[in-house]
Amino acid sequence: MQNNNENFSNNEISGNKFSLRSRALDLIKKWGFVSNRLGPLGDLLISTWASTIIAFTILMAGAVIISILVMKHLPIILQNLIPLILLAIGVFGIALQFLLINPSEGFQIIVSYKYLKHKFDSFVDARGYKKVRPFTFIPDNPEKDIIKMVDKNIYIAGYSVVGVYSPTSFTSDLKEYAKLDATLLTNIERDTTIITDISINKVVPEKLELPDNTTQAMIIARNLRYQKSSSSLNNKNIKTNIYISSPSLEVLQKRRTRLEMQFRQGLVLGYQRLYKNDLKKAIKSIYF
Repeated sequence: MQNNNENFSNNEISGNKFSLRSRALDLIKKWGFVSNRLGPLGDLLISTWASTIIAFTILMAGAVIISILVMKHLPIILQNLIPLILLAIGVFGIALQFLLINPSEGFQIIVSYKYLKHKFDSFVDARGYKKVRPFTFIPDNPEKDIIKMVDKNIYIAGYSVVGVYSPTSFTSDLKEYAKLDATLLTNIERDTTIITDISINKVVPEKLELPDNTTQAMIIARNLRYQKSSSSLNNKNIKTNIYISSPSLEVLQKRRTRLEMQFRQGLVLGYQRLYKNDLKKAIKSIYF
């Protein structure tokens, strides 16, 4: 069965490619009220005066069409507001696709079209989607702290760690960390790979449980602290996972022992092996 998750190059889904400074209408114009609401995509995608004019024209044409429909068929429109709303959302989405440009791949509308076409073709060829399970726990490991890649002789173990580096680290500390890191890379050897996964996650605050003899003042203080933490935009934490992969189980065990030795010598402040569901969720967060 064909693998629906096979990789395909950017050239297969890229749109019109051109120098963004080749003509007057191709000068870059970044609209903050759009890009600031797209998160990380707002830093990647930009607009030009040409794409802005095209998007504005599409919005105006859509507004004119909707206005004509409302004026000529108002009684019918009032009974079918949902299709009208969907039409307005569709016009806005198409205009947004024309407005945004990936500097290396071209118009986003063409990129999206080719990507959807690729996914549709893969769906038709495979006669349905295949649930991907790229890894499995090895049977001879009751702790379930090692996984094996399906169809590949690659064994992986994971750790949740607390890093030592911070903006207040002294130069002497940084040199010591660099030595430990260099020693680790030397001991790991070329048959093993180490990957560091750093993610910034939003913390979901929970109300503190109070005892039965709690006073009203304590309840108010608890609620104020909860409201402050839940409304803060900077209420986030950094999660760091380290994965080590080797071509065989025996090699992984040896490299793992050396890695934990470096951990204990000060490479990290603390570490914990990932087991069972924790390891499963961590690997899934990479693939999905």
